[in-house]
Amino acid sequence: MIAAHGGGTISFPPIIVDAGQQFTMGYHSNFAQVYGDMVDAALERPALGSLRVTRQRVNDTFEFTVEVLNNTGVTLSTTNAARVHAMVFEDDPAGVSRVTSRYLRGDDSVSIGSLADGASYSFNLTVDLTGVGADWTALHSVVLVDYRPGGSSGPWDMVQAAFQP
Repeated sequence: MIAAHGGGTISFPPIIVDAGQQFTMGYHSNFAQVYGDMVDAALERPALGSLRVTRQRVNDTFEFTVEVLNNTGVTLSTTNAARVHAMVFEDDPAGVSRVTSRYLRGDDSVSIGSLADGASYSFNLTVDLTGVGADWTALHSVVLVDYRPGGSSGPWDMVQAAFQP
């Protein structure tokens, strides 16, 4: 959050969209409109790469294979904190999570060592849900790749994301 804002004083609640490319803070009486406009603007941005994702349940885990094609114009690496993330969330029909009607059940991520612009590589991630007590029929996943265009500081940017119902 601090990186997306650039430092200084932060007012709550912050609204961060698109890995920090858009940021606003403080009270908004029209929160839904402000957030919706930010999401719409993020969706209009061209993808900086592509993902091909397979997900397989193995016992109490989800195993992901993620093929990343980098079209950012730069090499994705540890220098710009590039990572692949997999998150598994569950629908919340009881309404406990009042904002999203979903809650995170598990996640995994891996650093991208070096992936040149125009190159692709496959990564394997495992999200272990042992003992979580999840309703497997209500689980979904999101896989994304992000990095910091400014190197080790500044906001993050998302290369691409993939949703799996």
